[in-house]
Amino acid sequence: MSNFKKLLTATVAVSGAFLLAACSKTATKSAKPVSSSGYEKSINWMTTSELESLDPAKADDTDSEEQIANTYEGLYRLGENSKTVPGVATKSTTSKDGLTWTFYLRKDAKWSNGDPVTAEDFVYAWRRQVDPKTASSQVNNYEGIKNAIKISEGKKKPSSLGVKAEGKYKLVVTFEKKIPYFKVVTAISLKPLDSKAVKKYGKRYGTKSAYAVYNGPFKSVGWTGSNLTWKLDAAILDTQAAKRMKGKKGYRVLTLGNTTYLCYNYKKKKIFRNVNLRRAISMAINRKQLLSTIGTYNTQAKTFSATNVVLDGKNFAQEAESANSSVNKYVEYDLKSARSYFKKALKELGVKKVSFTLMADDDDSYKKQTEFIQSALTEAFGGKMTVSVNNLPKTTRVSRQIANKFDVVLGGLTSDFPDPYHFLAYMQSGQTYNFGKWSNKEYDKAVKASLTMDKTKRRKALLKAEKILIDQEAISPLYHMGQAWMIRPNIKNLVFNGEYPDFKTTYAVKN
Repeated sequence: MSNFKKLLTATVAVSGAFLLAACSKTATKSAKPVSSSGYEKSINWMTTSELESLDPAKADDTDSEEQIANTYEGLYRLGENSKTVPGVATKSTTSKDGLTWTFYLRKDAKWSNGDPVTAEDFVYAWRRQVDPKTASSQVNNYEGIKNAIKISEGKKKPSSLGVKAEGKYKLVVTFEKKIPYFKVVTAISLKPLDSKAVKKYGKRYGTKSAYAVYNGPFKSVGWTGSNLTWKLDAAILDTQAAKRMKGKKGYRVLTLGNTTYLCYNYKKKKIFRNVNLRRAISMAINRKQLLSTIGTYNTQAKTFSATNVVLDGKNFAQEAESANSSVNKYVEYDLKSARSYFKKALKELGVKKVSFTLMADDDDSYKKQTEFIQSALTEAFGGKMTVSVNNLPKTTRVSRQIANKFDVVLGGLTSDFPDPYHFLAYMQSGQTYNFGKWSNKEYDKAVKASLTMDKTKRRKALLKAEKILIDQEAISPLYHMGQAWMIRPNIKNLVFNGEYPDFKTTYAVKN
């Protein structure tokens, strides 16, 4: 299982912006024709922190990845509602055994320096990224491609990677195992590189806008590696600002591909091995009231999979909520039922009361959330449940969570790829990011069964896994994180897919 995860907090750090300039004068057509002189030539978009790099192999933060997503183009892209759409590839075919994928590239793709984008650019970039000399943190995105992990461990040569160019515009990828969601992976990661430019700039590649070339719809300009601010076309709002600006022109909610949830420690705290206790806790939390406290731009979670997760073009979270409706009650507020399940739990555990510590980050949002949850559980169960709160700096919280030093932790998880497997796989037995060490054989079997090219069987397996997770309250989903933005009305056709905006179809008209 790869490390395709992000541990999030609800903090919004207002500290930077990036400038995107169109690579060409070919603007997306609007509903009403606009003359070329009527378009803005750039979009200034706010980020939440300083950029690290414009080198796809070196970037490891969301803000750099956001910039890269719009200045580089992979084989595919994510279009509206997280559907894969052609990027550099016009189409792809898959062998019967699912272990060989062939991509056919368009012949008009160009780098910003005028070089053509070819299949060899993908071969070069992918080999470079898995090469241990590059020290890329994104290697796990290549998991499943023949020899990728062995190369990253120094056991194989980069040239043995399962990717080859057959002519200029045909790319063939071979796998060690079936990766039915690989097209989605190519839409998020696995970008190409112009080897001539990388060799020209060497270690400086991607450290400034000028030290990189781009094949995406935009190119980065003006970033020197240290400058942070420009005039903005869009800005994130904090909770109070969102309340004031809601309903005004330009206000928009962008839902992130995140799920924030309670994680129980099954290994350290034996009481959480009792399913009725977990159900009681979940049903005692009024999620709607919680969101009114921290921001209604967040949405109530009834699934572990985030709201941007798509399976065969359909929203998987919505499908799972509908298909598995019998277990929805465990993620809904029901005080009477919560007390009933708690009473059963105490009897089964042979105790008269329980106590535990709830751990979370120490920013204002998480402090409000832990206070709310503590109050809700105290009100529901009185002196029979004692909840202590421990708010810590994020780095400390994460290290303790990974080290299994917690009772219950409140945190968020975001997958790099909007496919249900990339959420559900986290909770398999023995996985690193199954922090509470929950284990269920039927769940493991269902997740494993989803790695098939048979779409019907895959959907059935993934829905079953999601149902088991919610039925057992292995974790208790609370909400899917969102962001409130003010976006200038002259910004048109913005596509947002849960992690960052895709500007390929976006344009700005002059006021």
